[in-house]
Amino acid sequence: MTYYEVENEEVVKYEVILNREELEKIKQKIKKSHTEVTHVVKNSTAEPEIEPGQTIKNLQKKYLLTFPVTLGPKKEREVYEFQYDSYIEPRLVFLIDSLLEGNTNVIQEMNQFLQTQKKKDWKLSSYYKKVLKSIQMTEVCRIPIQETDCFMGFFLNEMNGELPKSEKPTEEKNTQKQKRV
Repeated sequence: MTYYEVENEEVVKYEVILNREELEKIKQKIKKSHTEVTHVVKNSTAEPEIEPGQTIKNLQKKYLLTFPVTLGPKKEREVYEFQYDSYIEPRLVFLIDSLLEGNTNVIQEMNQFLQTQKKKDWKLSSYYKKVLKSIQMTEVCRIPIQETDCFMGFFLNEMNGELPKSEKPTEEKNTQKQKRV
């Protein structure tokens, strides 16, 4: 896998090798010790929506009542009592899964977490450090950012159907071509 990072006015390309076994172990430890479990009881006409990083277990649905809807088409709605256990995994579990799937962009988010961690997140910081230690990054090359900007501009213009400035025909070139014909 490849990862790009900007360092001191240069774009640095890294080859990334993961210790997959270690990352899986860390992920399981995080799930065991830092997943928030909440018992939820709520009345609703719709089943609970699952949010990213959430798992619902032990879902029980109990009919309560039916009431008429007065606005719009005449309908009746059924109200149920829902009881379930909500399991919410820390974001780091998602980041590890993304990394294992080949998304190296999450490395930047992990580094930012360690730089800006809040007091409430200090328990997870050791896991972030362990994850980053499970990633071996070898520098492949460096390119000054100015060259990268020119290079990207060249291809972006080509993709948009534009010619680079140096290749755009001028009136002089057009008239010379006409005279030759």
